[in-house]
Amino acid sequence: MEKWKMLLKVGVLCLTIGTFNTNASKSSLFLDDFSQGLTKWKKESGNWSVRNGECVARGLALLTTGNNEWNDYVCEVKMKTDRIGVDGVTKKEELYDVAFLFFRYIDSNNFYSIGLYADGTLVLQKKLNGISKELKKVLTDEADPLEWNTFKVEAKGANIKVYLNGDLLIDYTDNAPINNGRIALRSLWGDAIFDDVSVYEIENILPDNVPKVSASSTYPSYLPENAIDGKIEHYLNRWVSAPGETMPQWLTIDFGEKKSFYKVCILWDGQQEGAFIPVEYLLQYWDDNDNNWKTIKTVTDNRDVFAIYQFPEVVSDKFRLYITRVPEAAKSLVRLYEIAIMDKSNKNICSATGFNLLRYISSRWETGEKTAPIFHEMAHYWWYGKGRFFADGTRLKIDMHYSTPTKKSVIPEDTGKMFGMILYPPYPLKKDVTYQFCLIFEAPPDYILVNGYKVWDIKENRLKRRREILFTYTPKEDNEKMEIVLVKDPSYGTAPILQFGKGDSGHEPNIKYRKLFISSVDNCSNKEKVSLPDGLIYYTIRITIKWAISEISIRFQ
Repeated sequence: MEKWKMLLKVGVLCLTIGTFNTNASKSSLFLDDFSQGLTKWKKESGNWSVRNGECVARGLALLTTGNNEWNDYVCEVKMKTDRIGVDGVTKKEELYDVAFLFFRYIDSNNFYSIGLYADGTLVLQKKLNGISKELKKVLTDEADPLEWNTFKVEAKGANIKVYLNGDLLIDYTDNAPINNGRIALRSLWGDAIFDDVSVYEIENILPDNVPKVSASSTYPSYLPENAIDGKIEHYLNRWVSAPGETMPQWLTIDFGEKKSFYKVCILWDGQQEGAFIPVEYLLQYWDDNDNNWKTIKTVTDNRDVFAIYQFPEVVSDKFRLYITRVPEAAKSLVRLYEIAIMDKSNKNICSATGFNLLRYISSRWETGEKTAPIFHEMAHYWWYGKGRFFADGTRLKIDMHYSTPTKKSVIPEDTGKMFGMILYPPYPLKKDVTYQFCLIFEAPPDYILVNGYKVWDIKENRLKRRREILFTYTPKEDNEKMEIVLVKDPSYGTAPILQFGKGDSGHEPNIKYRKLFISSVDNCSNKEKVSLPDGLIYYTIRITIKWAISEISIRFQ
């Protein structure tokens, strides 16, 4: 019976990676389902055991396996944080005290790691010569570190891809890579469970049925294949039609076999305030019976840089994006970053890597000025002419210290009075789109109102690490006015100061938001309606920045 149990478990593991052409006897570097205990591993530190065929770590613990000569490989593991670690001083749960996978592990001072933080953030980190650095992170919408998740890392040369539950969420190229090393399982003060570990040589993993992409014309270096490569963060990762060509222009994807699909996601180039976003285009599929292209959807008057189209399921071996009109400023150029075609399981049938464009876009924060990540430069959007202060019969001291992100503060002269700040998003919001907002504080408000609804209260919500406050809102009308009110109420007994914090290492803004294209709950649903007291004094501010002497002056109106 035990023998059959072991074979069944290994069979499931092979099925997980069965979408690739692999020969396990030749390409596998390591396989373990822990049915034979920890015989294939070396205990470096901590408390390790095997229970019910799963590897269990208690507290701070490290387990290693493999060979330091391993270089390019794919590692896959199931991980679950059983208990989040607690800070010894504050006695509060630590965001990062979770389960980790280490790869290209040379020693305790040189390796990469991935982990799913307590707030659902997937993080890729590197430790080189004893110095740790966060390389990239993605805030997920659905993954819970306290549940089973499948992590997969593909390390090839300087490029690292990280998949979570089959979705490609991180694609990072390291300018100074660690080129080789074994793997390790890590529990950081909390408790963690691991299972089904596999390592394969990357050169033996070739994807089946990679679609072929062609186009009506191509600008040199901006190839049609770029539109399905899952790479977005560089301007070279686009398909661009040839200059001087006339409309129409088109991109054709040949799947090589009949496939069913019901949804198309398109990411255009939105630079120069949308000057290159096509206005009119068709979504088409090839009909073998009529030997002709059939139109699924006709798009007119488009203004969206990212668009999602859903339709009755279609079966075909070819898809075509047929562009008929672009803005005059585009001069007939079509610039497309990525297209994803989804089947009913929401798998991207264009991608050999499993890249999920929908999830990628949903993880992006909008921050006002795209090139202005520090809060004092954000001030033009969130404070200048767009924010107001209020106070209940007291004067306010406002510190807009230029060079220190954490010194953006508001303090009342009379500490027993209510005061606060009102913010307005810098861009129009769209009807029936759920937006997630993130505000980072050093000294947070007591509660937050959105259009009068209490979406967050310090009495009911535990602040996350870095004092991030997250809430969602779904406008009922296009261009709906959204008012975010940060309230300090003396009845709460908290410190009488409202002070913004800084993002990770100061490289992220204090206030940011993103569109959630994946379904999410609106925080304003069934929330308490709260009215501020009558008689509050409201102020509008004007900000002047004198760059040479780093001085900011504020004038109330």
